Amino acid sequence: VVVAIIDTGADTLHPDLADNIWTNSGETAGNGLDDDHNGYIDDIHGWNFSGGNFDSIGNNDPSDGDGHGTHCAGIVAATTNNNKGMAGIAENCQIMPLKIIPWPLTSRIAAALIYAADNGADVANMSFGLNFRTHLMEEALQYARQKGVILCAAAGNDFTEQLNYPAGYESVIAVGATNDSDMIAPFSTYGDHLDISAPGHSILSLRASGTDMYGIDYPQEPNVHIVDSFYYIASGTSMACPHVVGVAAYLRAVSPGLTPDKAQEIIEQTADDIIDPYGVGWNLPGFDKYSGFGRINLFRALEATP
Repeated sequence: VVVAIIDTGADTLHPDLADNIWTNSGETAGNGLDDDHNGYIDDIHGWNFSGGNFDSIGNNDPSDGDGHGTHCAGIVAATTNNNKGMAGIAENCQIMPLKIIPWPLTSRIAAALIYAADNGADVANMSFGLNFRTHLMEEALQYARQKGVILCAAAGNDFTEQLNYPAGYESVIAVGATNDSDMIAPFSTYGDHLDISAPGHSILSLRASGTDMYGIDYPQEPNVHIVDSFYYIASGTSMACPHVVGVAAYLRAVSPGLTPDKAQEIIEQTADDIIDPYGVGWNLPGFDKYSGFGRINLFRALEATP
């Protein structure tokens, strides 16, 4: 199963991820040719859509200088049974890194989605959000879903009722975050569009070489979140989204013909209901705008998968 991580790229040499990086079998490395005629030269391990100037198609180096994409990728597919670090949710899943940041133009996001759909991605992780919608991105998402890609996006970290995109599109599974008390994390954005929730608070995953996300964004916390050099702890619906992606990839692995509609239905209907999202005494059985259908449950989802 192939998962597209549309993000800041990925550390393709990370010792706990390298074995699970997607390789384009139709391309010959380093010959300067577009061997598979997909429009991208030497795209061996994905593509950097944010590379070059505004007129550029990008380049074939999806390496991660920020750490965000690698952290998401690790939650999905950090190598299992290798006596290193941690294990991703979807064993032997292949990560296709598609870099859109630091220049996440809607045209480049759309191009990344189309690339994922045309080059064999089964699931796409989108741990980013824009506060506006565009026809271009919406059509690219519809194209990918029609080609069988299960689309998941982070709802946002605003702790308000609002729409962020791509989570706000109907073709996408919108994901909120839970904490270690199995309640909704206080930062998680909510609304009637929210489909599902997943762990997103203090999540251990992979660290891209030389990066420190919180050291950059929160200068008062340099080195605080780094664990044993190769690992990192981070919070956000960005971390919740790849949990759902990992479940979707696992379901697609055991049932290759599973459609995006059926996969979403199974994930939602087998979730553990969160009746009191914030632990304040509310009684909200079933779907609600704070937790969606509840917190994902991989075991129950597998039981319900044909």
